[in-house]
Amino acid sequence: MNKPTDHREQVLATMSTWVASIADHINNPIAGISTAVAMLEREMAEYRASGSFHQDLVDDSLSRIRYRLHTLGDYVAELTEVSRPVQMMPLSVHVADAFNLSATLRREGAGISIECLIATNAQVVTADPTRLKATLKALVLNSLEAADGIGKPAPRLRLTARREPLEVPPGVILMVEDNGPGFNAQDLSRVTEPFFTTKEASSGLGLATAKRFTEAHGGRLNLGTSIDLGGAAVSLFLPDRKKRPAHHAKVSRA
Repeated sequence: MNKPTDHREQVLATMSTWVASIADHINNPIAGISTAVAMLEREMAEYRASGSFHQDLVDDSLSRIRYRLHTLGDYVAELTEVSRPVQMMPLSVHVADAFNLSATLRREGAGISIECLIATNAQVVTADPTRLKATLKALVLNSLEAADGIGKPAPRLRLTARREPLEVPPGVILMVEDNGPGFNAQDLSRVTEPFFTTKEASSGLGLATAKRFTEAHGGRLNLGTSIDLGGAAVSLFLPDRKKRPAHHAKVSRA
């Protein structure tokens, strides 16, 4: 008798958690933009009253606004991808291009070290270029969020690609490793759930999006520990599959 009620309460509780997470990740950039706008308004008022103008303050405020808008835009894009049906357009994608994520990080002076190791027989994969790039971006940003922080060593990431011929069908394994704290064993079964996160600044969508896109490729996502770097290791297996005819096979650089 209580099962329908219990299920509805569970659904409502999940929705409440999702709504609260969405509200936080939208309100935080808005608050930062509001603060920067208030600083600009005060500066303009002082300029009108005294004729003095502080260029550094204006530049800093505008930089803060741009960063917050980028943050908000990225988050809305993540939300859109979560709700949008996945339509795959498999092409031949050069792994080196897919690993070229430096322009998407928007980190300045963070001392980030990113190493890319691509086996000679794993230089090309069959995948949807846009979805693959979004998946790798989500994994890299997730690693940076975990590895970055005050008092921690400079973030180190390693991106590798190797062929796995023993799978049926065979394919390529792409892996992202970091020197962060790694996955908590208690949370390991939940980290790919939408909006689940243990990091204050994380959207909780990165690993969920990566898993969804990987499975849409007919592949699988595995979570573990990096032997060399000591942090998290996330690998995605992409099976060889028939690709669509295409006149442009390489991924455009960011």
